[in-house]
Amino acid sequence: MNTHTVILDKFRSYTAQPLVKILVFYAFTAIILCRAMGYGGAKGIDILFIALTLLLLSAISLTRYLLVIPYILLCALYAPVGEMYGSPSVAVISALLQTNSAEANEFLHTIPASCYLLPLATLLILFALNFFIWRHTISIKSILSLSMIFIIVVVARTISGGVQSIKLPDFFLSAYSSLNQYHQQIADLEATTMKQPDWVVSTMARNNGNYIIIIGESMRRDHMSLFGYPLQTTPFLDSVNGQFYSNYISTAPNTFESLPRTLALSSGENTTIANNVVTLAKAAGMKTHWLSNQGMLGQFDTPVSKVAMFSDTHHFLKKGDFQSRNTDDDDLLPLLQNALQEKSQDNLYVLHLMGL
Repeated sequence: MNTHTVILDKFRSYTAQPLVKILVFYAFTAIILCRAMGYGGAKGIDILFIALTLLLLSAISLTRYLLVIPYILLCALYAPVGEMYGSPSVAVISALLQTNSAEANEFLHTIPASCYLLPLATLLILFALNFFIWRHTISIKSILSLSMIFIIVVVARTISGGVQSIKLPDFFLSAYSSLNQYHQQIADLEATTMKQPDWVVSTMARNNGNYIIIIGESMRRDHMSLFGYPLQTTPFLDSVNGQFYSNYISTAPNTFESLPRTLALSSGENTTIANNVVTLAKAAGMKTHWLSNQGMLGQFDTPVSKVAMFSDTHHFLKKGDFQSRNTDDDDLLPLLQNALQEKSQDNLYVLHLMGL
């Protein structure tokens, strides 16, 4: 018998052991669950950690039913979101907490059919665990050995970079952290609206008109036919009898800093957010309405939302950040049309677009 045959026979004998088969199945389960939690690439340490965690918790009936099964069901529910948007974030949490039944139904219809394969695979994993894996009893000796391996993995990971960087704990820590950030941003928005503007509006004749402010994003002056671009990119502006300003200088190099300074009074880096175009219109006796295709919460959205919160009514098509839903700027037009059909006067409508 040659060396290769001996090695092959030993390998077959080793892999034929029930415990090894169970470990391999748990490793496969870990790969599926990592994907369901929104982590596309699972490292070996993540797979080993999840596999050992599930195996050890499943060895006891109480923890199996209280922890393992709920966790796998949670992954199955989160899988479509994880496939499209990744692990938990403020955008995901805010969209979840602020959505309504109509928006939830719309979201479910926009999910590609392929994304439903992942939750199905997750439920099949749970089925296989219940009817095939959990019916086999693992010896105390094997559990102790696996527990030692698990402890070594945790200690080694703690020394090298922290257990929280492993996908399983990171999923729950990210969800908890994002939830706290969401509540903090909501509190900040509410605190902002408590500030009182100090506009002093002189007595003036009322013209009983409605005004519309359109805030465009992702647009460059040199790409507008209005200012000489060779292609007709702004046909309406080209033909309308309007007054155009071509020498405006941005107040900052990026939108989330420049737009609040543009909409509110500012001096250098200090912005008096309460003294903004919305509160100025309200001080003049107008009703104000904010319609946005941008997000309400997020690193780049919240500063502008602070201005929007001062309006009498506000409607955001996106409940999370600007990437939380794929909505078109044209979706704002029915909202504006319905508002204008009320035929009320002295209104200010602000439309905040994604692009022009």
